[in-house]
This record gives sequence, structure tokens and C-alpha cells, in this order.
Amino acid sequence: MKKIMLIDDRTERQILFSKDTGIDLKTYSNIFDNFTAESYEELFKEFKDDKFGRLDNYEVIITHRSAYEEINSKVIDKLKEICKQQKKSLVFFSGGISATSLAYNPDSLLINSKSFYSHNLKLFFENSVDNRPNIKILAFGEHWKVNLLLNILENINKFIGDNKDEEKIDYDDFKDKTEIDSIINILKFQEPKTTYDFIEMKDLKNLVADLNNKIKKKVVLYV
Repeated sequence: MKKIMLIDDRTERQILFSKDTGIDLKTYSNIFDNFTAESYEELFKEFKDDKFGRLDNYEVIITHRSAYEEINSKVIDKLKEICKQQKKSLVFFSGGISATSLAYNPDSLLINSKSFYSHNLKLFFENSVDNRPNIKILAFGEHWKVNLLLNILENINKFIGDNKDEEKIDYDDFKDKTEIDSIINILKFQEPKTTYDFIEMKDLKNLVADLNNKIKKKVVLYV
């Protein structure tokens, strides 16, 4: 079984996390390897020597986005390249990331450090014991499908408000600003009806109504 790799150059952050939450990361050492302190320094030296073979042993790479000093950009680009080629999930966390952002093919996640070191991290590890690691749990918690739907719904409502005077809208612009691909790819949601790469406002409003119904049905399952 390939493990999860966690890289954090700031060891004190994990110490505070365990102290504040009572969660001992060592409990999950059977499914993830924790590269901090000396193990981080050893890994960093390998990266400096352009050696990335150790990554082959992992299905998910989680790293502090600013962990690599003067070669940070080079390492980040290399991680992205390797994860894309080998279809690994990639997670970047940092205090400088203001909003959680998911992307797909392959799965990748940007998340604030405080959001990453939270109860969701425990849920993520616990779920990964018997299942393939699901980084959406890191982003949205145990009920990630509902939370993902709510997030997308908020984006769509904002988009509708920003374009309320338009009857037809460029579909690519709509996808970019709402991240609706997350529904299509993850929840197997049917794409909205389009005509010649445009979507009509009435169809967007129908989509909102459909999403609201799906959210209500999923919430009922959790009650």
C-alpha cells in the first residue's frame, strides 16, 4: 500500500496542533510518513540534489508551500510535474493561502495552514485507513459532498448576480468563475445545457434549483 507523504519544515506547528486538539499524528504512522525536523532536512537535501525518487512510494503528497527556501519554485514545479505524470494527489498548505481551492485531473488542493491542521486532518487519516485517500475531506470535512455543493452553489449565485443583465453567457467564463467542474467530475453531475458554447441565464437558474434539491436530499441523509 502506497502511503501519504506530509512535509512541513515548521515542526512547532505540528506540536501546537497536537497540543490544541489532542490529536497525536503518530497514531496514523501506518498510513503516512511525516517529514519534519531531521527527516525534512534529509528530504530537502535530496531535492537540492535533484533527487525525487522517494516520491514514488506515495499516493498523496502534502507539503508546506514555502518549505524549500531558495529552490522553492523549482521544487514546487517538480512536484506538480511528478504528480501529474503519476496521477498522485497533491496538497499545498500555507498561511498565505486565503481560500480553499480544489482542482482535478489530477486532484490537487490549496488550503490555509490553520484549515489543514484541523479536525479534518484526523478525518482524512481515519478515512484513509480502509479507503483510497480523499483530499476533499481535508477541504470540506466528513460531509464533503454537501459542503462542496454549497460552495459551488454560492459561486453560481454570485455569478448570476454579477451577470443579471445578460441573457446568454460564455460557458467557459462560467466554468472558470464557478468551478462547476468539481460537480461534473466528482459528483457525476450532468453539465448544464449549452448552445454554441453559451449558456442561457434561465438554464443557470434551473441549475440553482436543481442543486438546492440535491443539497436538501443529502442533508436529510445526514440528520
